[in-house]
Amino acid sequence: MHNKIIAVICVLLMLVTLLAACGKGPTIKAKDGTEYVLVTDDEGNTVVDGNGNLVVLVTDENGKKATDENGENKTAILTFPEAISRNDSIETASYVLTAPDGWELEPNGTKLRKKVGKATIEITDLGDLPEGQTLESYAKEQMLVVAAIAEEAKAEYSGTVSSEEPIQFSGNEARLMKLCVKGDSGVFQNSEMLYFLYKGHLFKVLYSADAEGYDAAFDFMAELQAHLQMK
Repeated sequence: MHNKIIAVICVLLMLVTLLAACGKGPTIKAKDGTEYVLVTDDEGNTVVDGNGNLVVLVTDENGKKATDENGENKTAILTFPEAISRNDSIETASYVLTAPDGWELEPNGTKLRKKVGKATIEITDLGDLPEGQTLESYAKEQMLVVAAIAEEAKAEYSGTVSSEEPIQFSGNEARLMKLCVKGDSGVFQNSEMLYFLYKGHLFKVLYSADAEGYDAAFDFMAELQAHLQMK
């Protein structure tokens, strides 16, 4: 029963690690060991071209920056990896998700986690909407699953509630679903799921907290508005 309530289908991301390379700026290191020096702006943000590809510096065989005949740094284009993990954030070609206060990036770099107590935030690019569906119809299907879990949970946790509502997120139509599994002793599991469309892709953001990680004062949507930047 508990496994059904807390199970989450995860889409694993191919990650690269952001490193602080002394003397040559931030780099990313791919799984095959290849290291690339990133071009960043004055605020430290990664620079991309018009197609969303990373701009990287060209280096010689000794790892030194290569320059052209005018003494300018040579650059190259690198396809943006599925995700770049930093100490406190995850960046993709579509968004940057930064950890709120009291949160950090998980060691495997796929989601954010609360430093004290078990709670996580994860964003997934689900790609195109299924053919013939709208955000509203897709959300209704997902809500049927959430409602079914809630009904089953009520047998053991009588205070369980679920809900779904249309909202606006970053200027886009969105659907927010909530599932709070609650009994006489308090909250056992609390989840909030946000679905929204951005540049034709369907995104899902999942916040999940168990009894230890649950904080009634934590405003998931307010934190998401503050810490999720769509590009």
